[in-house]
Amino acid sequence: MKTHLSKFGFIFAFTFAFAFTALVLFQAPAWASSDSGLGLLFVVKGDVQVINVHGKVEKAKVGLPIFESDKIITGPGSSTKLVAKDHNVLVLGENSSLVVEKYVLQKDQAKQVTLKLDKGSLRSSLEQKYEGKDDRFQVVSPVAVAGVRGTDFLTEFHPDNNESIICTFKGEVSYQAQAKGKNIGSEASVIAGNFIKHIAGKPILVSPAKPEWVAKKLAAHEVTGDEQKTMIKAIPRENEP
Repeated sequence: MKTHLSKFGFIFAFTFAFAFTALVLFQAPAWASSDSGLGLLFVVKGDVQVINVHGKVEKAKVGLPIFESDKIITGPGSSTKLVAKDHNVLVLGENSSLVVEKYVLQKDQAKQVTLKLDKGSLRSSLEQKYEGKDDRFQVVSPVAVAGVRGTDFLTEFHPDNNESIICTFKGEVSYQAQAKGKNIGSEASVIAGNFIKHIAGKPILVSPAKPEWVAKKLAAHEVTGDEQKTMIKAIPRENEP
């Protein structure tokens, strides 16, 4: 009986170890072979450029690492998808300009992300939860800041009329109007299914988003949910910071 149990225990342990190893390998991040950058570009459609902190311009390619202080610019009919090492997915729409001002990945530090959207649209699909006292994920435009604890949402900014748009697909987003970096008025909350279309200097109104509008935005900023299972090989940066 003792021998039988011992054999059973060995088989169980081996099976568990094999299954665990297979699971880890299957879920291994696609960028695991690269230590540089905060993540990789997984999709590049059309005219997309990356400008480093020194102002050097580089044509975006699939597998290109992205660093703090990089600016990503998309042209007409163009878009790109960034998958970060912490499993967050960022999709930048056409005619957009985004600066990755801050992206902390160190495990011994608070999770802090600040993205500056100068124009265009950005979908942030977050796997991380920003629930600690010092944790934060913010998308900042010239007229407002959107903060979350962990969610899926779209941010747009149109500089021609200073219009800011926030639409929440999952979770909840806090929206705070700003002018010259200072808060104006009270903070608004945008839950899933709702959106804000706000022009600087005017009242903030939260209302339900039209399904056809949401469907259009989701199609233009696609996140499949299986980005981490897609193996993308990192390529060297010509203008690494």
